[in-house]
Amino acid sequence: MVAKPRASKYVSAAVRRHLTLHGGSAVSLEEREAIRICRRGRGPPAGKQPVPYPVTGGAFSALLQVGIWWLLRVQEVIALSLEDVVVYRAGDRVREMGLWVRRSKTDEEDLGALVVRQCVCKNQSLAHCPGCTLWNHAQGRLLVAQDLGGQAGIGGAPLFHNGCGRRLTVAEVLSAVEDTALEAGEPLRGEMGQRRFGTHSMRVRGACMAYAAGLPETTIMALGRWTSLDGMRRYLRGAPIRRASQATQRLPGPCVKEGPPSTQQE
Repeated sequence: MVAKPRASKYVSAAVRRHLTLHGGSAVSLEEREAIRICRRGRGPPAGKQPVPYPVTGGAFSALLQVGIWWLLRVQEVIALSLEDVVVYRAGDRVREMGLWVRRSKTDEEDLGALVVRQCVCKNQSLAHCPGCTLWNHAQGRLLVAQDLGGQAGIGGAPLFHNGCGRRLTVAEVLSAVEDTALEAGEPLRGEMGQRRFGTHSMRVRGACMAYAAGLPETTIMALGRWTSLDGMRRYLRGAPIRRASQATQRLPGPCVKEGPPSTQQE
């Protein structure tokens, strides 16, 4: 019998309840074992395949590219406003683009975080340049906001909207992810009927791209603002195993089986 996906969450909730009522207790080993049993045979997590990188320049292309490059959670993408965009220049050239992530899942004190990415196209706008992607989108949104309300229209104006000026919903972001997957010829459902793509798929793609580029795991963890390596590794979708398979290129060839030592006397 395969345990349902929510079973592990029930176990964690029960442990938290126990600690609240009874204080500190040695339940960590039992908790880990119970969660391991709940996850056994569950299959791959739903909605965690990396979204194909958008190349068609559609309505939500900038949204997905920014979500991928900045390794954003869906609520962070939705909450972004025009005033959260920060530009760093080197003379007349854009050098870096930053985003103020004012609230996030791991920011318990609501201190916010400035997440910065470099412009990598050397002043030649390329579709894969994170700096130019954000810069071009923000400039377009700025002109619209100014036309609607002058400088006052900029405050609180969403960086990404649903076409009617309103902030995107989680469902609309998910739809953009799945539309991009369909355009790339990817099936939306797995063999067990589970959703292959979800709102986490942007962070999965960003983490996989960073790992494929050779960045250390600790650096990827910092870029995505994960609080643990284990949490980050769940997003790599087997990339470490593929990299480990390359080790065979550096291993010696098959050992030649030697015969028994010679007994002939010289």
